Amino acid sequence: MKEGKGNERIFSEVIKSKRSKKGWSLKEVSLKTGINASYLNRLEKGERKNPSAIALFKLSMALEIDIMFLIKLLLKEEERRNMTENCSD
Repeated sequence: MKEGKGNERIFSEVIKSKRSKKGWSLKEVSLKTGINASYLNRLEKGERKNPSAIALFKLSMALEIDIMFLIKLLLKEEERRNMTENCSD
């Protein structure tokens, strides 16, 4: 996946996209990972920003996504949030 403005995909979009491509419901991912379906839903909506390392690992295994890719996405999101907060001060 290419990086750069306009091409960056945020964590929540990647998770939802991979789940959809597999044809899985949130409940199915929940059963495969042991992660609560409502928590998964909040991750996909971007309402939860910092999943635990265990949740990341389980998602990466179930959805077949490189865990380092997920971590990099989360770090970029954190960086953007920090820049936005600093600009508004």
